[in-house]
Amino acid sequence: LAANDLDSVRAILTASPVDLAAFISAPITMDRHAVFPVQNNGSAMTPFYTTLAIWIGGVAIAALIKATPSARALAQTGCSHAQAYVGRLALFCALGAAQTLLICGGDLGYLGVQCAHPVLFMLAGLMASFVFVNIIFALTASFGDVGKAVAVVLMVLQVAGAGGTFPRQMLPPIFQAIYPWLPFVHAEGALRAAMFGLYGNDFWIEFGLLAAYLVPALLLGLVLRRRVMRLSAWMED
Repeated sequence: LAANDLDSVRAILTASPVDLAAFISAPITMDRHAVFPVQNNGSAMTPFYTTLAIWIGGVAIAALIKATPSARALAQTGCSHAQAYVGRLALFCALGAAQTLLICGGDLGYLGVQCAHPVLFMLAGLMASFVFVNIIFALTASFGDVGKAVAVVLMVLQVAGAGGTFPRQMLPPIFQAIYPWLPFVHAEGALRAAMFGLYGNDFWIEFGLLAAYLVPALLLGLVLRRRVMRLSAWMED
């Protein structure tokens, strides 16, 4: 060994045991700069449980209010099936929006969760409600009680596979495959961006992907529903 190396070894061996132990236990120090800090676990879980509550609210509305008017009501009002669908859907959406204002307002005002952009948080919640109610209403109006059951199954599937409590990478392979196609994922993404900070256009991308689910919901409710109503009546009987 070179002389200077021996000097270094001698200096280390003769150093204070306390200093030597501190160095060995933590030889590297790190400075942490959180870009999107989360204050607590409650705030971190808020996007998942808020999204779940909004969906459950939509299912509750479908369970309490009849989705399709009777033939007698259609004859009395002179409404077409499409007009009756849109009119009843408006009622469902209004009730869903009221529920969402209560849920998201409770998050902000009562629970006091961390939120960087409260207006965007409320906007994301209202869009989630509008999309979820459209999906649930289309299923219920098209398939009756079977549609309600499908809405519950979709809820359970998304609770397990939307990555609300665990990252996508920790989910089973089947859930990782369906992950991008679940409405919960994009609702949670928009709420999370509004709460913890915006990065580029991440909020609006998730917002747009969430809104895209309106297309199949309206297609089922306004175009395909009449074709499956006979099958639905048979299944209900």
